[in-house]
Amino acid sequence: MVEQELRALIQQIQTRGCEEQTTEVKAAHGGCPERLYDTISSFSNQNSGGVFVFGLNEKETNKKVGVYSAQDLQKRVMEYCEQMTPVVRPVFTVYDEDGMVFVSAEIPPVDITERPCFKTAKGRL
Repeated sequence: MVEQELRALIQQIQTRGCEEQTTEVKAAHGGCPERLYDTISSFSNQNSGGVFVFGLNEKETNKKVGVYSAQDLQKRVMEYCEQMTPVVRPVFTVYDEDGMVFVSAEIPPVDITERPCFKTAKGRL
């Protein structure tokens, strides 16, 4: 995803007022969201993967709030992904608008022969 695609995705989410099966919105203006494992697993086990969009507040009709730190957020999301079996390798895009920074993390699908993707510490079930 390039910056223009992220900008268009943000606009689409705000226009429709909802997330979709392959999109998850997280505010992340006060720190890295917790409990991303379930969504990482879900996206990884779908044939199309999925995308986190950080910087929109889902509790306030997807209002633009920006992220606290694009660098730290990417690092923490990578840490979540490294705790999965098999390890997930997200692709990040950073986009700034009006002094706010937005980050997307594209979660690729895991090869069907390696599914299910799960949090290593919790085990396969």
